[in-house]
Amino acid sequence: MNIRDEILSAHGEMIEWRHELHKNPQTAFEETFAANFIQEKLTEFGIPFKTGYGKTGIVAKIEGKTNTSGKSVAFRADTDALDINEESGKTWRSKTDGKMHGCGHDGHMTMLLGAARHLQNNPEFDGTLNLIFQPAEETLQGARAMIKDGLFKDFPSDEIYGMHNWPWVNRGKFATCNGTLMASVSNIEVTIIGKAGHSGMINHANDPVIIGAEILTSMQTLISQRTNPFDPAVIYFPIFETDVQDTGIVPEKAVLKGIIRALNAGLRAELEQRARDLCNNIAAAHGATASVEIHQDGDEVYNSKAPTKKACSVATSIVGEGQVDDQYMPTMSGEDFGSYVCEVPGNFIFIGQGEPGDPNNSSSFSLHSPYYDFNDEIIPIGVEYWVRLAETTMPLAQK
Repeated sequence: MNIRDEILSAHGEMIEWRHELHKNPQTAFEETFAANFIQEKLTEFGIPFKTGYGKTGIVAKIEGKTNTSGKSVAFRADTDALDINEESGKTWRSKTDGKMHGCGHDGHMTMLLGAARHLQNNPEFDGTLNLIFQPAEETLQGARAMIKDGLFKDFPSDEIYGMHNWPWVNRGKFATCNGTLMASVSNIEVTIIGKAGHSGMINHANDPVIIGAEILTSMQTLISQRTNPFDPAVIYFPIFETDVQDTGIVPEKAVLKGIIRALNAGLRAELEQRARDLCNNIAAAHGATASVEIHQDGDEVYNSKAPTKKACSVATSIVGEGQVDDQYMPTMSGEDFGSYVCEVPGNFIFIGQGEPGDPNNSSSFSLHSPYYDFNDEIIPIGVEYWVRLAETTMPLAQK
């Protein structure tokens, strides 16, 4: 492992930062503790910043030793937590019932802050570095909110980079790929209107539950029968609601809530339209109506070739040959980093945090698990990655 001594010596202090952030989780657009913590650290480091992007978002700027290139690069870390009751058993567990940093954003903030301090003191690069601390990643709304509030207008960037801890990759490794790494996400809500009645005289009603059940099962044919098996996509409906509590009642309305995920933007559009048609046609066949609302919450995370090559080179220089998977299989999970790469070319990379041979370690549990915890041992690796990436993407002129 190739990590500079100054970063290694700060490891204990950065763990304290991470634990403090972990104990005080807040969810989308309410991340005031994290925002205040970040502002205090940036002020302590002497790094200028601006607030007001996406409500609780912050953007800091570090000028390189020189700026003959005029180049600007952005690094992003997310700040929000999840609505989960933590069961990790850690002494630094969440102090707020029902809220938890169950995706490691506390670690992401810590690593970027550690890199910010080092780069402010050692600006061995030629250009401008923009540090984005973004709210509301879990709802896939924060990136768009920051862009809408003028992020790239105020902080123009030629490239953007993101990093996420990944329990499915072992500690000491990285993983990414060219092209699409993570899926787009569309949320779909189907409201079926039938005819209310008595369940003992159901022939006089028009049951939206039966119609909804048919829609649920038929939706899966859009993947199994209507989609190329080499073009991955997922349709999943975890929520089926009616407004009745009595088995003697046939409800008038049933609501289905689900999600469509795809790695291909064209397929995403096709599935959305096919889903609309299927719902309307099945409801009509039963003499009922269906209204379909679809919200495109997240774009696919697309890694451009040149930034990805740089990211892999930097990662390899830290963890060694053979420890960076540059052809990692894309995942159907979503990330609103995709909104940034719709505007600016970039790369998103996974930093491994799973403990080899120890699946019951909190660092090996899945993201969004109540038993999960960020792996403090990877903090210096992530800090070194950010520092070296700044030096690589904006190199000083050779003397």
